[in-house]
Amino acid sequence: MSGQRNVIVVEPDPHLAVTVEALLSGVHPVPELLAVADVEELESWARPTGVVVAGPSCADKQSLAALTAFRDRHPAVRIVLAFDRRPGAPMRDVVTIGADALIDPTHAESLRGAILRAIDLADGLAAALEAAQEHAAAPLGQVLTVCSATGGCGKTFYATNLAVALARITGRKVALLDLDLQFGEVMTALRLRPQHTMSDVAAIDDEGELGTYLTEMLTAHESGVWVLPAPLDPAEADRVGPEDIGRVLGALQEQFDYVVVDNPTGLGEGTLAALDRSTHLFILAALDLSSVRNLRLFLQTLDRLRIPQDDLSLILNKDQTGVGIDAADIERLFPRGFRSKIPYSRQVPRSMNSGVPLFASEPASLVAGGIVEGIVDLLPQDARDAARELTEVQHVPWYRRMFRPTPAPADA
Repeated sequence: MSGQRNVIVVEPDPHLAVTVEALLSGVHPVPELLAVADVEELESWARPTGVVVAGPSCADKQSLAALTAFRDRHPAVRIVLAFDRRPGAPMRDVVTIGADALIDPTHAESLRGAILRAIDLADGLAAALEAAQEHAAAPLGQVLTVCSATGGCGKTFYATNLAVALARITGRKVALLDLDLQFGEVMTALRLRPQHTMSDVAAIDDEGELGTYLTEMLTAHESGVWVLPAPLDPAEADRVGPEDIGRVLGALQEQFDYVVVDNPTGLGEGTLAALDRSTHLFILAALDLSSVRNLRLFLQTLDRLRIPQDDLSLILNKDQTGVGIDAADIERLFPRGFRSKIPYSRQVPRSMNSGVPLFASEPASLVAGGIVEGIVDLLPQDARDAARELTEVQHVPWYRRMFRPTPAPADA
């Protein structure tokens, strides 16, 4: 406990304050004891938590009404009524105060026990308030969700490289969650051998334990990204429900600055659970008619779900010519445009097959530049210059780029 325990005695006769002081002399730590003459003076000395011992002078109707108003303003303060006679007001007025005890002050041991119980309650409330304030002061991490309406758009490639890019550019803590629970590919794309997966973490029911053991159950990637892969056995996907996804994402937000989510195709229950926690949504599309058609339906569904348009971005992946449809054709269908266009490159399947993210092996490639272009406006101000420097490298002729030093890793 960082705050000082306090007990305030409300009574013009100092005898009650002297009695309470003697009763609490053996308590450790000894509470700070204050004495005030009436309820009006009490307001000046009130704390967010603590104990008020109201003496016999407060047994009249006017004082009880003032105590009730005081309790409404300070609901975490515990109140002990030390009355040696029947209150001069209806019992419902006494009950309305919400006092923890009504004790005859001439019964010393009963009064001591009532005050000690009230102190214990006040200590618990003070600790809870302190924890809530610390929790509120710590901003939650951003959840960046990657999804698509059609398979084959490169979600896992984009999600893994997005996570690596965020870790390298910002130097902040980044987690990557694979929510394609049956056939997730993040583990393969990053060449990982995890000890634990999403089904293991989701099995932790206790919120406190989840927060305590979460990082121990993640797998560290050499890029600095912490990964929670999909279950190794597709049958285990049924053990992870939407509520589990919400809990795990909430715990990750408390411990990481960015949480990148690789979703399965479409809008299943798991994806919708992730959307509830998402700060920004990246929707991938490719240059084929089925992708374009389903993208329109996907966006219409998100609109019906009241997902704010400012919180989503379209990413055109595998941009190339000579396939019967080009980016200009798609942009005419989607006036909001694409936040970035990532060119088709054989480097992409090579990086996926090797288990080395392209952003780590080829940070100066046009593909890496397309990824940076899609996130630069979402980065904190201090990281945008570094992101733009990486993007500008793409415009350097290849023969000069050969002699440019590769940017050092963020943790170098």
